[in-house]
Amino acid sequence: MRQLAVCAIFLATLLGCGVGLKEQQSLAQLSSAVTAQCVAAVGGNKRPVCARARACVSGIHEAEVSVQAAVEARAKGMPEETLEVQAAASVAGSRAGCAALCFGPSGLPVKGCTVVTMGAGGVK
Repeated sequence: MRQLAVCAIFLATLLGCGVGLKEQQSLAQLSSAVTAQCVAAVGGNKRPVCARARACVSGIHEAEVSVQAAVEARAKGMPEETLEVQAAASVAGSRAGCAALCFGPSGLPVKGCTVVTMGAGGVK
């Protein structure tokens, strides 16, 4: 099973199918769009929008670091299965986190979305 996984990673690396530039560009675009939502917010809406944007951008930054580590390992000829999986999971997690904060795939707010928060009594 491990050999199959290593083979799959090797082929993905050889074919350029691993996480990489495409994900980095997409994450950068999402980060910019979410940041723009904070900058554009006005009045009493600015503080909560910017707090959500900071949380979303923080998750995106973590994903970018993870993707960069996988890209660097691949560039050195050391395709590392764990780094590829961690990077892919980090990208998916950052997108899910932004969605939970009511930012759509393009970074625009999702109409009618309610942010779920954790309070003293659990999920609200």
